[in-house]
Amino acid sequence: MLLDTGSTWSIIKRQSVEKTGLSFRTNKFMIGGINLGKYRFLISDISDDFSIDGILGVDFFKSHTICLDFSKKIAYVQRNKTAPEKFMFLLNRSELKKKKG
Repeated sequence: MLLDTGSTWSIIKRQSVEKTGLSFRTNKFMIGGINLGKYRFLISDISDDFSIDGILGVDFFKSHTICLDFSKKIAYVQRNKTAPEKFMFLLNRSELKKKKG
């Protein structure tokens, strides 16, 4: 999976799922043998030129804490225990200004 902070939604490669339609829901999303629980992906065509099964976008980052260790080339991922909605205002400066004044 590719980590992409510029992608609003997480996407899975159409060839990776046996489903038609626009989205795919799973009860067991696994990365590196770790179950990250239920998750929803948009289904899209991704060129075989890219050796990825999908893209983890901002929707994933809002519900998970990710620590990148560049020297070891490892991404540590943990599901947030607090609902991401409580922190959404921090991502939107106009909302933050409204709360201050």
